[in-house]
Amino acid sequence: MADQKLSKGRFRLVLVILGAVALSLVYLLARSRAQGDVAAYLDAQLKHQGVPVLSVSTNNSQLPIQADVEIVIQSDREGGKSNAEDLWNVFLAHREATLAYRSGYSIKSYAIILKNPRGENIKEGIGFLYPEFTSQQPFHVPPKIMDNETAKKLIVERMDWRGFALDSLEVITGTGSLADIQMAAVQLSTPDIQQANTTLAQFMFSLKPFFESLNAEDGVRIAIVKLRLIDKQGEVLLDYILDMEIDRTSWFMADGVTTTWFPHPPESSPKETPPEDQIGDAYPPPATLTLTPTPTLTPVPTAYP
Repeated sequence: MADQKLSKGRFRLVLVILGAVALSLVYLLARSRAQGDVAAYLDAQLKHQGVPVLSVSTNNSQLPIQADVEIVIQSDREGGKSNAEDLWNVFLAHREATLAYRSGYSIKSYAIILKNPRGENIKEGIGFLYPEFTSQQPFHVPPKIMDNETAKKLIVERMDWRGFALDSLEVITGTGSLADIQMAAVQLSTPDIQQANTTLAQFMFSLKPFFESLNAEDGVRIAIVKLRLIDKQGEVLLDYILDMEIDRTSWFMADGVTTTWFPHPPESSPKETPPEDQIGDAYPPPATLTLTPTPTLTPVPTAYP
């Protein structure tokens, strides 16, 4: 009788173990399928916006720390240098991963790798997503009621440029996740870096509050601001992207540009900023700021060639 009870107990234990294994397999398969869904979604979103995506994959990271999704982007720059187009493409990858998580896709971490034409990694990093992050808070701005051209005129009239010359300004609507927002692409110029440093901090501190006020009071829906500052020789002093929808900024600065306007100790060098916010070395600027459409039916501005 005791042996019979023992056999039944062992049988029940085996059933419990088998059930636990089955549930684990179901969970892993569902998770794998869900991650495959987000990889396909991100790949389609980024390519739709003209990002030169090499791959979007799951469970196959090239980095020591494994992320749920890995996004690999092609740069056309040689060596370890990157440019404004790279800055924008990497920024879009951060943006789309963040919005995918906000939309309910199964992604809590993502890796971004930027490769040069020789296949070498020139930038890499990992982002993590949690519901309490500011990037996951809704963008509390009503749908736009002001067209892009009127919004442009309003910015020109009201913005205090702090002594910088306004070379160009465009307000544009893109595609995909950019379709229901407006983007402001601004190019400013200054005689030299010394002159820029006298007022740049005040201008940068005023940038976000200015556009938040426009969004709240004037019927525009500007979520992204892309700013370029050049000197009289056309050298790029600052490339800066502000995304108020996901509460993220990225920038490139030339050596010698004041660092007092962004959140790290003023005595630090621009090269000491976090890798996700500082990108590359100085790069040759174009003669003028242009807005280049992506190869989609509706153009997505890059603000840089």
